[in-house]
Amino acid sequence: MIATLAIMLLAGVGKWLFETQQKEIDYSRHLAEYLDYLIDDIGVPPDLNRARQISQNLSVDIRIWGDNLRWNSHADFERLKEPFYLSWGETDIQFSSRHGLKFAKLDRGGYQYTFVTPGFAYTSQRGERWLYYLAAILAVLVLTFVAVRRLFQPIKQLREGAARIGAGDLDFRIHSNRSDELGQLTRAINTMAGDIELLLEAKRQLLLAISHELRTPLTRCQVATEFIEDPSLQHSIKEELDSMNQLIGTLIEAERLNTRHLKLNRQSLELADWLAQLLRQSYPQQLQRIQLHCPDKDCLIAVDPARLKLLLNNLIDNALRHSKPEQAIEVKLSQDSHNTRIEVIDQGEGMSEAVLKQVMQPLYRADPSRQRKTGGYGLGLYLAQQIAGAHQGSLSIESIPGCGCKVILILPNQPKNK
Repeated sequence: MIATLAIMLLAGVGKWLFETQQKEIDYSRHLAEYLDYLIDDIGVPPDLNRARQISQNLSVDIRIWGDNLRWNSHADFERLKEPFYLSWGETDIQFSSRHGLKFAKLDRGGYQYTFVTPGFAYTSQRGERWLYYLAAILAVLVLTFVAVRRLFQPIKQLREGAARIGAGDLDFRIHSNRSDELGQLTRAINTMAGDIELLLEAKRQLLLAISHELRTPLTRCQVATEFIEDPSLQHSIKEELDSMNQLIGTLIEAERLNTRHLKLNRQSLELADWLAQLLRQSYPQQLQRIQLHCPDKDCLIAVDPARLKLLLNNLIDNALRHSKPEQAIEVKLSQDSHNTRIEVIDQGEGMSEAVLKQVMQPLYRADPSRQRKTGGYGLGLYLAQQIAGAHQGSLSIESIPGCGCKVILILPNQPKNK
């Protein structure tokens, strides 16, 4: 927009300059004929009073030289270096230009008449006007730039703020001191972010309260199952109660990780040995399906071992569940100077782009029937993401339908102090 305004202003100035230049050309064409009228008006021998009057009235400076006569209408004639003259057609008039001035010289009746247009005084005034014009143009450009920048700055802030709030950063607020419509819109977005934050916090508190309240009747039910005489029925009820207890524990842990003042029990681990031990303990019957790739050097990192174990168990369980029994999964460990990277790769059915966008949301299941054999409760990846975030890391998924999934966990080697 600034460029467009600048082009319009420059185009207007260019048009004005072109018209001015065209007028000067036309004036030069008529000057030859007009000079003869001026000399006749001054007279031969020249009437100096009349010459001075013509100079003042027409803004044309005149110099008249002759025998015993050296007269100038302006003092600058004395300081002016004589220009180089050219003849005009078949006339005896000679023309020249110098420093933006037009000179015409001709002889009449033993006197030499030199005319300068525009006059020296007029030229000085015109130069001052040029400065005024230039200053006005620059002022307009500066004011336009400031106005447009002030207009678009809050729009940029609104766009960036809305993107951060939409990405889940509900603590972020857009700063604005404006009182116009954009200021009102900014305050409305901030209010909306606060309302959503309060709504989500109320939902979390309700979920935690319900989860805690369910723990007591579940414990009573587990005790009561010990008195059931039918072993088959007792085993079935225990499985269901254990499943519910696990779900409640996952919910409580996920919401605990989502709090702002969570304290992790960090310990320094050598991840290669720790991962190998984790696989032996958690998957003794499926070790032949899991391929662990670790670098030769030690991978030391400070993490919460219990929560990292929970995270990796969720990822490996998903990979095994969504792969065929004859298909192997890979666990790759790597580390650079800044981050530690753990990849869990399977060759299963993969996920579509639509599923990838929602799979880490709590209680989301790609299988709408929500059958137990096709997955858990839709909290595994959500919990894994929360654990990664609590370690100031990230969790991402790459997948192509029919070609399996790659889940990438990145943890900083040196977490920042909160």
